[in-house]
Amino acid sequence: MAKCRVQYAADITSLEPIISFQKDPITGNYRKVTQNVIRDHKTNSVTTEKLIESEEMYELSTSDDYDYNVEYQDIDDSYKFLYFKRITED
Repeated sequence: MAKCRVQYAADITSLEPIISFQKDPITGNYRKVTQNVIRDHKTNSVTTEKLIESEEMYELSTSDDYDYNVEYQDIDDSYKFLYFKRITED
């Protein structure tokens, strides 16, 4: 027996920004990389936009002074954080 499913007339999409950091091989510092993912909830399709690398450089920091943090799950199933601070040129 078939299931009934409501079809909406309007498109239902959501924008999901993804922020990650990539290490620069020359300086050893990090660049912020952003990418937008557009999810269509009606068709369950996902489209990704181009990667955008920032011009600003970031360095690893502590939890006391940071601009961005990234959470990841370690090999022992514990959650860890990386803290990044923007490098300002004086």
